[in-house]
Amino acid sequence: MDNSPLKKTCIAGICFLVVFVAIFAISGNFEYRSRITAVPVFSFVALLLVATLATFIAVGYAIQIESRKGLSRLLMLILVFAINARLIALFTCPILEIDYYRYIWDGKVTASGVSPYKYAPQQILAGHSSNEPDYQSLVALSAESASNQTILQRIHFEEYTTAYPPVSQFVFGAAMKWFPASASVKAHIVFMKAVLVLFDLGTIGVILLLLRQFNVHIGWLIAYAWNPLVIKEIANGGHLDSIAVLLMMVAIFSLTRWIQNHEQQKPAGVSALIAAGIALGLGFGAKLFPIVLFPAFVVAVGRVKWSAAMMFSVLFLVTSFLVLAPMYWDSGSQVQLASATDATNGEPGQQQKEGLASFLSRWRMNDVIFSGIYLNLKPGSPNTEPWFVGLPRETRNQITDWCKRHSLGGQRPAFFLARMITLGIFAVFYLYQLAVIYRATQAVGFDRLVLIMAVFLFLQPTVNPWYWTWVVALTPLARSRGWVLVAGILMVYYSRFWFRKLSETYEFLGVQYSGAGLFDHFVAWGEFGAIVCVLTGVHLFRLSKKSETGES
Repeated sequence: MDNSPLKKTCIAGICFLVVFVAIFAISGNFEYRSRITAVPVFSFVALLLVATLATFIAVGYAIQIESRKGLSRLLMLILVFAINARLIALFTCPILEIDYYRYIWDGKVTASGVSPYKYAPQQILAGHSSNEPDYQSLVALSAESASNQTILQRIHFEEYTTAYPPVSQFVFGAAMKWFPASASVKAHIVFMKAVLVLFDLGTIGVILLLLRQFNVHIGWLIAYAWNPLVIKEIANGGHLDSIAVLLMMVAIFSLTRWIQNHEQQKPAGVSALIAAGIALGLGFGAKLFPIVLFPAFVVAVGRVKWSAAMMFSVLFLVTSFLVLAPMYWDSGSQVQLASATDATNGEPGQQQKEGLASFLSRWRMNDVIFSGIYLNLKPGSPNTEPWFVGLPRETRNQITDWCKRHSLGGQRPAFFLARMITLGIFAVFYLYQLAVIYRATQAVGFDRLVLIMAVFLFLQPTVNPWYWTWVVALTPLARSRGWVLVAGILMVYYSRFWFRKLSETYEFLGVQYSGAGLFDHFVAWGEFGAIVCVLTGVHLFRLSKKSETGES
């Protein structure tokens, strides 16, 4: 009886793996500085969507397997296909990604004993003479090999200091400590990606432990282990999110273990609680997103024992302070060097721009909800206002003038207001979810954690696909295949690179759009519209199933 679902799962897995072989075959077209209009962007996106559909189907068949022998074979199948897909992606040319150049350079800087928050790459490239020892050592580091020079030159937003927190910097530094500078650029990239894939594989292991802890069918592991977005963003694209995702999942595993033991009147020592607080703090120190789940964890523990919740909170806050402190101290060190003139010339004496602060206050990408609010607050002219702007210009001018008079938002009052509005929406939503978690009978409602993280991300001004790895890691416990499809739809974002290179302008309803504007104001809205349709359809399907079985 189990043979048919297992075979069908295997067939879906083969299709999933074949897609990554095809991506490997075309990835050479995406070498650094390839002409984007000449590379197969749409073929790449289509392949990712096919892989997503294969993963969606595989989960459906896998959770039908019931026999012990079938489950044992299924687990082996899941791990074999997951590891092989990552190995294939690891050796593919990174597609439409270059963040790893910053990781490699930051790692080399950290390994040399200099803070990566001290100098922007542009300052090192300027190569001016200086009496500052740290600056001199980094200029020498950049000249140590042709690979070092190439890596430094390929960092984008080179005028900014690094935005990546200290725990990630520790990983970068450890990876580059003994890696030979003479190795090729490609070898540097593959090695850094391999380190990040190790964290990704660790996440698969923790998810498996959680599935067993909650007696959830191991077939749900496919929702992460075979998720094309995860493999694309980590094994191929080399994004650092795998570090913090693993730490977040370790925190969840430790926390839920403590809660379950306490609720089942088993010995519930403090070691699991300590591990959870430290792991979440380290996750926050790797990338800032884990703090979003902190209030939910406090309430989940507080529902059992408030003194334990206080202990967990203190551990998290102390760990976070200790690991993030270097980021603050070192970024405040603006060293004045000789021959300083103008930042646009890359002079080292210029007060370089801080990467994290600039990212939080300026970046916008793939942001349908935020964009809808922001552009309805920002003053504009008739031929630049997209189709969804409905608030009269006079009203928008009055709002932004009022903000300027009250010193709100600096030079970007509309961005500030949009931030406040989306934060307010999220706060109301979160308070409701906290109330649900407090009344829940489960250790932690994983469906609630998925919703919290998903809504938080969708309200941000930057919704890059790799951020969704945070949600994907939680979906096996939430047990909804709809989130697998959402991850696939989000990868439509990569078609923006093709639109961005269109040289003409296009007019619709009296408004002129650039190529990037076509994506931002039309394709992205279709992308998020498809996500709403998928989630609505899945929700209605689950409601109908519950009514059929008589569940409340």
